[in-house]
Amino acid sequence: MAEVIPQRQVTPELTTYYDGLTAEVAQQVHQVLPEAHIEHVGATAVPGLTTKGDLDIAVRVPQTSFDSAISTLGSVFQPIHEEHWIPAIHAIFNAPSQDGTEISLQLVAIGSTHDFFAQLKRRLLDHEDFRRQVNEIKATYAASGMDVYRTQKAVVYDRILAWRGSQTLDWYDFEEWTRPPSGTWVIGQVQRPDGSVMFIAGRYEEAEDIVRDASDHTWGWDTPDRVMRWAALEWPVLMSS
Repeated sequence: MAEVIPQRQVTPELTTYYDGLTAEVAQQVHQVLPEAHIEHVGATAVPGLTTKGDLDIAVRVPQTSFDSAISTLGSVFQPIHEEHWIPAIHAIFNAPSQDGTEISLQLVAIGSTHDFFAQLKRRLLDHEDFRRQVNEIKATYAASGMDVYRTQKAVVYDRILAWRGSQTLDWYDFEEWTRPPSGTWVIGQVQRPDGSVMFIAGRYEEAEDIVRDASDHTWGWDTPDRVMRWAALEWPVLMSS
């Protein structure tokens, strides 16, 4: 039986405490990498999320100095999980634990495909719906083992990062759709029983009713074979388009 991954609620006080730990580690990093951008990221940086209690710190360096930064950090901190490193983009190190807190340094090349930690943090801070989705995934897979837990968590993180936000008209396949924040307007593309395609628009909370009323069929979020694609946009954009 897989070990149950412990979960605790992140409070503002806990985030402040971890901010302090980050500042201490940042001093050590800046002694050897003065040009690095350092930020507290991960669940402990977002009040309202649940966490297993470890601290993630993003260490962002220019692409041109990434390889030398690996050697430099490796002289101070312990390289870990090297099987998950991505050449010229991402590497992971352990800082000495403090008060029983495991501390990981996520070294990333600025502007690379793995330079998403700060962006993900901001989206989770800004949108309660996204925090809820992450917490639900963590609770669902907490007893499934660390590999499954991390994989499922990465899936929802990828979807949150893929959502372009308001004032856009970017289409998403239904199965890849992550519900946007409350109040966001959406346009949906729906396939009717006769094979024709119709479009609906409204706030995403009302989308199921809109689809049902338009087609006399109970089509909702759980029927990806008929609800084909969605796009998110804000009401002012909808009115002006």
